[in-house]
Amino acid sequence: MRAFLIVVVVLLAGIAALGFYRGWFHLSADNTDQKSSTTFTVDQNKISADGEKAKESVQEFGDKTKEAVGGSTEKDASEEVRGDADRPVSAATESSPQTKEEFQE
Repeated sequence: MRAFLIVVVVLLAGIAALGFYRGWFHLSADNTDQKSSTTFTVDQNKISADGEKAKESVQEFGDKTKEAVGGSTEKDASEEVRGDADRPVSAATESSPQTKEEFQE
């Protein structure tokens, strides 16, 4: 349990540091007379814009990876398997070049 709490605190600190670095959060202080006030501002538009940029970057990376692998996508592979599944078993055995006896020899 203690390790889990440490991980959560570290993650929150990392998100806060990233947020201040990227300009998502702003902290300002104002001292007038004998009073002081602190304001914490969250820029939701900046967070949304950065989120969209991240999605685009991940999609571009995925496209480049698919091209490097050979252009085969998950959908293409599943269609190939589905095509084999639709073929009757007798057609598969008829197209085999060897008989059972030839294979066993």
